[in-house]
Order: sequence, then C-alpha cells, then structure tokens
Amino acid sequence: MKIRFEQPPITRQIPVLRILIPFLCGITISLFFDFSMNAAMIIIASSLILFFLSGLLKGITKWKFKFLPGIFITWLFLWLGIAVVGIHTEKNRPQHFTNFNALYLRITIDDALVEHSKSIKTTARVTQIFDGKCWVRTEGKILLYLAKNEKIRSIKYGDHLLLQVRTNEIAGPRNPEEFDYKKFLAYKQIYTQAYVRTDQWKLLVGNDGNPFIAKALEWRAIITSMLHQEIKDEQACAVAVALIVGDDDAIDPELMQAYSSSGTLHVLSVSGMHVGVIYLILAAALSFMEKNKWLKHFYFPLIMILIWAYAMLSGFSSSVLRSAMMLSLVITGKWIHAKSPILNTLAVSLLVLLCWNPFMLTEAGFQLSYLAVFGIAYLHPMLLPKVTMPNTFLHKTWELTSVSICAQIVTAPISLYYFHQFPNLFILSNLLVIPLTTLAIYLSVLSVVVSFVPYLGACVAFADAEIISFVNRAVVWMEKIPCAVTSRISITVVECILLYFLIMYGVSYLIKRQFAPLAMFIVIAILISCSQLIESYSQRKQEVLIAYSIPKHLAFGYLKGRKQVLLADSSLLKDEALKKRCLQNFWFERGVSKSLEMRIKDLKQ
Repeated sequence: MKIRFEQPPITRQIPVLRILIPFLCGITISLFFDFSMNAAMIIIASSLILFFLSGLLKGITKWKFKFLPGIFITWLFLWLGIAVVGIHTEKNRPQHFTNFNALYLRITIDDALVEHSKSIKTTARVTQIFDGKCWVRTEGKILLYLAKNEKIRSIKYGDHLLLQVRTNEIAGPRNPEEFDYKKFLAYKQIYTQAYVRTDQWKLLVGNDGNPFIAKALEWRAIITSMLHQEIKDEQACAVAVALIVGDDDAIDPELMQAYSSSGTLHVLSVSGMHVGVIYLILAAALSFMEKNKWLKHFYFPLIMILIWAYAMLSGFSSSVLRSAMMLSLVITGKWIHAKSPILNTLAVSLLVLLCWNPFMLTEAGFQLSYLAVFGIAYLHPMLLPKVTMPNTFLHKTWELTSVSICAQIVTAPISLYYFHQFPNLFILSNLLVIPLTTLAIYLSVLSVVVSFVPYLGACVAFADAEIISFVNRAVVWMEKIPCAVTSRISITVVECILLYFLIMYGVSYLIKRQFAPLAMFIVIAILISCSQLIESYSQRKQEVLIAYSIPKHLAFGYLKGRKQVLLADSSLLKDEALKKRCLQNFWFERGVSKSLEMRIKDLKQ
C-alpha cells in the first residue's frame, strides 16, 4: 500500500511564516556580524516607505508590479531582525558599566542564589559606579561568585549591595571544540565576572526587586522545601523538584545521563508537557466558571494569569515561555470565538518571544522545543491515520508513539549536532516515561497541596516517590541495554542544515508524489554521504600532537587515526566531568573511538 500524505502548502497554513523567515534570517545574520543601528533604522524606514509606495503602484497598475510589496516586506523584516538584536545588545549602549573605570559598584541581585562547594553564584545588575570623582548611573549585568559564610546567607533577590571588586572579562574556550561559555553568557548579556570576598561587599537596601519575581522565587523555595520534607528518597525528590519548578541541580549526573541516553531528558526540564498538565488541572478545577455566561469572562483571564504565574515560578525557561505564549493565544482565541491554526499560533508566539528577546534563538532548548512542537503539529495529523488500531488502548498507544516519532524526526539533526548521540530506544522509553512522569506531576502538585493534611499528604508523597523511583530505575536499566544509544556522532552545521533539507524534501515527496522532491532528496543524501566519507578519510589519516589547556592540570594528547593516547595527571584522569566538559567535543569531532589513558607525575600546585 502506498503511503501518501495530504497537506496544503505550508505557507498557506502558516501565513506568518512569510514574515517570520526573513525575521529569523536577520537575527541569525546579526549574531555573526555587527551593524550600525543608525544605518539599520534608515533602511527600515526606507523599506517601510517603499512598501507603501509599491502597494499604491500595485493598485494603479494592477498586475505589472504585484511582486514588489512582497519583496519590500521581506527586506523590511530582514532588517527588523537585525535591528532587534542591536537593540537588545546591552554592551553597545553608552551607559554600560564596562565603559567606565569603576572603583565601586552598586548592584542589584536579579536572580536566585545558587550554592556551590566554595562560593555562591548569582547574577546582578550594575545600577551605579563610582569612578573616583562621582557616582554615574549605569546598566548591564555581571556574574558574581560570593565567598561562602553565614553573613552571605542573608542575601536574596532584590538586595542592593555596594562592591569594591575588580571585574574580569569572562574567558573564552581554552581547547578546540570546547563549549564557549563566554559566548553563552554574552547571549545572556553577561560579559564580566567578579569574585567577592566577605570584606568587599556591604548591604545597602534589602528586598527591592520586582515583587512578582521575588514572590515566585519565594514560592519556589517553599515548594522545594515541602517536597524535601514529604519525599525522603533523595533522587526521587530531586526529580520531583525538576518536574514542578524546573530546578535539576540536585539530580545525580549519572541519572541525568541515563535520561539523556534514553531520549527522555526533556521531561526533567519544565516544558510544554508540564504547562499542558498544569493547564488541564486548572481547567478542571475552574470548569464551573467556564459554563457560567457571566463567570466565563473571568475564567479565561484567570487561567492565563495562573499559567503565567507558573511560568514565572519555573524561572521563565524558554520552553515554558513558548508554551505559555501559545496557550495564551489559544485561550484568547477561544474567548473571542476566533479560530487559528495551531501552526500559525506557534509562529506568532515565536515572533513575539524573539521580539522580546532575540537571543533565545541561540538556546538549544528553545530550538528543540519549537522544532518538536512544529513536527508534532505538522506531521502528526498525517501520520496518525495511517495505522488503524482495533481498540482504544492500542489507539492511544499508537497516538503517543506517533507523537514521539514526529518529534524525533524533526529534532534529530539538531540533537545530533549538539549532543552527538541518538537514543535508539526513544519509542520504548517515551511510552513508559511520559505517562508515568505526567502522573508524577499530578501527584507532586497534589502532595504540595495536601501536605498539611495528616496521613493523606504522606500517602500521596509515598506514591509519588515510588513512581519516580521506578522511572529512575527504568531509564538506568534502558541505558545499559546494548545498542540503546548511538554515540560519538559528529556532524557540522552544514550537514545539520542538509539533514533538515533532506527531511523537508522527503516529506514533500510523500505529500506530492512528484519527481522533483525525490530527486532533491537523493542529491542531498549523496551530498551528506560524501561529506561524511571525506571526514572519515581525513580522520583515518590524521596524526596530531596537542597540549590541552586545563587550569591546575597537565594534559597532552597524541592522535593517530581514530586512536588516542591521553597523558595527564591522575586527578584529571579521575575527573570524568572535567574531561567531558573540556575535551569530549574535540574527541568527537576528530572521530576518536579508542583512548589509552596514561598517568604522568603530578605537578605540585
């Protein structure tokens, strides 16, 4: 039986795509090249004028110049994308604190404080600096490491501090292919850092931050504390906290790797699934309001307020923002009896979020979140009817399986690029983990709500802990299955883009059954194969001697073909996390399949 999908052209389903694509291109271009904001504004203004003039010309001449408005609107949104990055790049502003020689800094803590072994990490906004003559109003963010002591534990979000510290530019990567932490923070508008000793800070004003964010951080702390009291199993509690408020810091790295290898890591970050579950809980609890013709006008705004309160509680992660934005648009449409295709709603939410913060586009989670929802919304209606099941249980199983397949197809290229692995058992793991973690979310919320009720709270928490513990054991077991994950995959940016074109033309052929998309599919498949063959040949012929740069450690590598000898001090050889962070990406890029580790005499520090 031939499988043929029926689907209208994508631009007809998503009209916003016609302006979204040039907008995305403009943002991407601006991330790699610097543009003058004055020139960008002049081009935007001239493009706007030309767009209106071309519209008038089209109306007068009817058919001759009908293409001109489309060209000018595309050009306009390309430059709007470039301009929005320039507007949000704080370092370009004249009042950024890095443009001054500061002796003292007045800062405001603008994030939660995260405790590490020797310091407490947070970010702050620099509101004023003293340059030796006068106080100057400034702006900009700084990364702070505060020395641990009893005094620092009183500091919280919104506090104003006076600092006398030396700020340092954040260092870039020291080794080839190492994660670029400097660029990562620059996209978050953080360019400098400082270590603050106990005698280098003074509290000026306390609790002066955004009251909504302050309250959200307070609720997060309360919920985390309540879950710790109710759930005694340490890792089950850590997963419960991740499911509810998105804080996964307490999860054991090995357990985190097991979730990653099984293809279910997404359940540990508060995302669309979690927001959807919270929405269903709220909708069920407030359903009586929707049925009343007077109360329903309060029902829809109340649902949106509570959804955004949960988004704030989770720390405004990109996936939650996307989900909250989409739900708000859907709820608004339902409120005013307007119907909009889900793909168009998705595109509108993407456009709005990128106008608010264009640097979200650089986040892997943001990219994966939108791609997964797009894949499900576009491919799932075509794939689901292709298999007919005899009963409801099997139909629901196929429904969940087809959702996982659609999401995996669309996210696979970018997952390979970022994480260098593919979970072969993703269908099995998602069939098991998603229903159980959904139930765990319900139970975690319920355990918080009824925690003050004797016995009931303990019973709910016990059931929640048992379910999460079972899921933890299951993902660890699945990770140990032979061939559960294909790892050490390395693809370039060009290959990643080619894979998306391969998927696009493959789907296009299934929809249209025409020779042109099939021919393009074959050509792109050949290009990818040739690229991989060339890379494989160069890896087999390589011979490299490299001195790695790792603070407080000594390490050398000798690569011949796909084999490596790593010569390093014993403390580095034992630190798997440090090797993974500093060296693993380089090994993947070089195709290292075998590694012999040898200890050299430790250096006295």
